[in-house]
Amino acid sequence: MEQLLNFRERIDEIDEKIVKLINQRLEICKSVAKYKSENDIPMMQPGRVQEVLLKRRKLADQLSINPDLVENVYKLIVEEACVLEDEIINGLVKKD
Repeated sequence: MEQLLNFRERIDEIDEKIVKLINQRLEICKSVAKYKSENDIPMMQPGRVQEVLLKRRKLADQLSINPDLVENVYKLIVEEACVLEDEIINGLVKKD
């Protein structure tokens, strides 16, 4: 049972790092949105979205992780980033 608790602690530590990294990524996306807003660049960049998804799928494959799993996770992350960008570009949230 002690070994199981050890595994769970390690998983919890990794999960905390993952959430913090997602936060860092979204903070950068906010900066991207501000830049786009200030430079009249459209929010949606479909080519970039596809590039991100393809790169993450390839990395997942290299690491023997199910590429569909990684793509689905990134679709959620990108979707949230798009919501943030849209809110900032349309002036719905403070641009700091």
